[in-house]
Amino acid sequence: FIWEPVYIPLYLHLSLGMSWEVLGPLFALMLLPYLLIELPMGFLEDRFRGGRIVMGLGFVVLALSLAAFSLIGPATHIPFIAAVLVAMSSGAALVEITAQTSFFRSVGGQDAETVSFFRMTRPLGMLAGPVIGSFLLGLMPLEYIFIPLGALTLLGALAYGELCAMM
Repeated sequence: FIWEPVYIPLYLHLSLGMSWEVLGPLFALMLLPYLLIELPMGFLEDRFRGGRIVMGLGFVVLALSLAAFSLIGPATHIPFIAAVLVAMSSGAALVEITAQTSFFRSVGGQDAETVSFFRMTRPLGMLAGPVIGSFLLGLMPLEYIFIPLGALTLLGALAYGELCAMM
């Protein structure tokens, strides 16, 4: 979901012409799920260990809201845009916190290489995301790149499900 902070503002400001006076409060609202979901979900995950289901739900919510973002056009009402952005952040927050807690629950002190690899996946994703996004921008208009991102996110949910089945 590294595309969110890069391509969403570009699309809303440059393609749809939304002013920064409108976008500022929208983005502040979009960040609230990270504050309101991650900490309580981390405590719940530690206590009840339902992270696999929650992570799968987070992936699905994230994928669908990313794909739905392509439906946003010049005539779209601000409340719908806000709802899609909040859903997107809610799904991302669920995936982020459950990935962290699930991973660190499954490793021990002897798994230094595994922890190092896990720590490197985020920077690698931050590198790969814009490269893939730039490639897709060469193939399609900006508003449509959110559909492949939603599909890739859904593939992440399927891959995580396969990984959980192996554990």
